Amino acid sequence: MTHHIRIKRDLGALKDKKVRISLIKQEKQEMVDDLLSAASL
Repeated sequence: MTHHIRIKRDLGALKDKKVRISLIKQEKQEMVDDLLSAASL
């Protein structure tokens, strides 16, 4: 029973980490887009 709960919690933590990573990637992409648009002006 407790083992099952631990697995569930680990999966939740993994999902949180993935979400955080994708958010960071998105922010980096937006920064790159801003730099490119600034460079093209």
